[in-house]
Amino acid sequence: MIRNVAILLTIAVVSACSSDATPPNEHDGKAAVPSVPVVEKAGIDLAAIRRIPVQDNLRYQPLETFARVMVRRITGKDRYNKTDPVFLFLHWRFSPEAAVNGRFIKLPSKATANRYGIETPAPMTTHTSLALLARSDTFMNSVMEVRRKKFVEQAQTEPQEDELWGFWVRAATLANVAGTSAMDPDKPAAPLGGILPVIPPVEDPVPAEAYVFLSPEELEKTTWDAERKDAIAVALNGVKEAWHADDGEAFTASSDEFLAAIMAMNPERGTGWVDQEMIDREVFLNKLNPFSHLRFIYFTVFMLALLAVPFKSRVLWGLAVIAAIGAAGFHCWALAERTTISGRAMIGNLYESALFLGAAAMILAVIFELVWRRSWLTIAGSFVAMLMMWWAQSNPEFWRPEISKLQPVLINNSLIHIHVPTIMASYAVLALAVVLGHVYLIMWWKNGTSTDTHRLSELKHIANFMFWTIPVGVILLFAGIVLGGVWADASWGRFWGNDPKEVASAVTFVTFVIVIHGRWAGWLKDMGTALGTLVGGLALLWTYWGANFIQSGLHSYAGSAADIPTWPLYYAGIEVLFFGISGGLYLARKDIYASNPDMAKKMNTPPDGLMSASK
Repeated sequence: MIRNVAILLTIAVVSACSSDATPPNEHDGKAAVPSVPVVEKAGIDLAAIRRIPVQDNLRYQPLETFARVMVRRITGKDRYNKTDPVFLFLHWRFSPEAAVNGRFIKLPSKATANRYGIETPAPMTTHTSLALLARSDTFMNSVMEVRRKKFVEQAQTEPQEDELWGFWVRAATLANVAGTSAMDPDKPAAPLGGILPVIPPVEDPVPAEAYVFLSPEELEKTTWDAERKDAIAVALNGVKEAWHADDGEAFTASSDEFLAAIMAMNPERGTGWVDQEMIDREVFLNKLNPFSHLRFIYFTVFMLALLAVPFKSRVLWGLAVIAAIGAAGFHCWALAERTTISGRAMIGNLYESALFLGAAAMILAVIFELVWRRSWLTIAGSFVAMLMMWWAQSNPEFWRPEISKLQPVLINNSLIHIHVPTIMASYAVLALAVVLGHVYLIMWWKNGTSTDTHRLSELKHIANFMFWTIPVGVILLFAGIVLGGVWADASWGRFWGNDPKEVASAVTFVTFVIVIHGRWAGWLKDMGTALGTLVGGLALLWTYWGANFIQSGLHSYAGSAADIPTWPLYYAGIEVLFFGISGGLYLARKDIYASNPDMAKKMNTPPDGLMSASK
């Protein structure tokens, strides 16, 4: 035993003393992760460079937003290793050698990596470099084959081929930012760097034609006069030199000169151009990051409301309601600011729908709270809002939080301002009912056989809240479905086409209608209604998530190569288990209810009119 330990220690010492034991770094293409920060630039103030107007996907935005998008496309994160995205973007642009050799490109799955000769991802190796990729002939040949298959033959590609292509896009994006080539990263970088679309065409916009901005590396290809070309080149080179010299004053001055040189080319001629005030407002909104802070704000509301229940404290209840109103107000301001900056509806993509749903849940919960004056409504509303904020901020590659242009079918269609808010509001109300259904069942597990009048009364209150939120959600959902049909008729020439999203919405509607009808007909008591909300919650989740990312259709993102979250599948399993435990416990307690008719009556009487919390 001692001999074996000695041998292992000897091997360890020899390995540690070998040349290969030198700690890798971000410049040699071998480091597990780059250092944080990538380089030291203590004197640089990025405030001026953030507000440079950039055109990406025909949308005008600050460099602040553009850098975030570029960093995410390459690394999979908005702040890779907690580094400011603008800082990292400039590091790649002004230090192309570091960009080529540093580990910045997020690796694909193990199966795809092994199949195509890519470095296998591991806990300490999640990203790779352009330099390492260039050494793999298998990878390069595979990329060319998939490119031929996708764009020349236009053949159907396999999921792993799609993942490979998405990974190649990451690598190519980094090469474009650095001004080099992904196929040949040793190629000298362009003198004025890589992609940065800030140069407008000389010609004025032509109707129905894209007005595409160019990058400084393409400056000589344009017909701009020498004076304006020189102004761009001098200012950008000044920014680069000040960056390398870590001269904050010169960096700010050169950034201002760069902005002035861009504005001298009259970029405002472009359709959809926004003035510098809007650019600055977007920079401020990005810096404030309100939707990330709302996660913690709603958690605070949730805890205050939750504590108000066992302590029966009107002070805590009042604080919870005030905090909820303040959180909802801040949320609405952030949505309105985002809408103003984007110049379009705030519900144009999945991320914005999550933001809207969270706000709607909190606002509606506050309204119900002020009517019924019970903390359970605030608890449910803040929980739904908190969940949506956490989910929306959890994976920027999936949710894509940047402001974007609407898809063509959504542009210049006023129905987006009616249909989507209505449908999201219905989701919010029904989500409140689902949460209250869970609250009822958990409390029923504990107090379902109690003879304490107060405990039974509390259960009845929750049952009332749970039931009377469902009709509100169903009415809104029906209105949303009809409005969606009108929109579909205007956009696609048919009211109903059995699209997966349409069918899922109809299934959710029917599920909750069955719960309402069963309750009024006397088939479902409080317990049955709560179990019905579990089934309705699964249908609602499928409508919002499954029909978008699992099924293919007109509303679908399936096959988009996004890192689709799989936790909803686990949620479905948990709900089935929750349903089974509650149902089994109810069957076990049937004898107790049979021997105590008064308890059964208090627990399970269907509504015989509009109930309030006081009954």
